[in-house]
Amino acid sequence: MNSELRFPVHCPLCDQEVLTQIPRAAVARALSAGAIIRLRSSCHGVRWDATDGEVEQIRQYLEAARVSDHAEY
Repeated sequence: MNSELRFPVHCPLCDQEVLTQIPRAAVARALSAGAIIRLRSSCHGVRWDATDGEVEQIRQYLEAARVSDHAEY
């Protein structure tokens, strides 16, 4: 199991889609607690709070990663 969750984000400065990564455990904790998830774009190093739409996408990526992990066994 990969401990990092990788997913695309759109840089708020240039609108380029780039991959970012956050530790899976941190994402799971934030989602279960309803906490803010901070995102970062690698192209400009900009940080921002995930929108509701971004949080939902992150939730879907985390679930897909969990399903993939179980499929490997």
